[in-house]
Amino acid sequence: MYNNTITKIGPSESAIFLNLNTFFSIVGSAVMLGEPIYYYHWLGLLLIVPGVLMGSGALEDMIRKRARAGKV
Repeated sequence: MYNNTITKIGPSESAIFLNLNTFFSIVGSAVMLGEPIYYYHWLGLLLIVPGVLMGSGALEDMIRKRARAGKV
């Protein structure tokens, strides 16, 4: 089911959600385990997400879709 879903949505969109594991790990450890969240956890997340958006081409796809939607 997982691989079938990736083939339907595409690798660039799935890469975004796969790399959000960092966010869910931070929140989950804070909520369930009472772990503190430090600034470098958020810094890492803020570096990972834009890197994935730019590296996967998802950012360019979003820009193109918005440009097409504006022209219609």
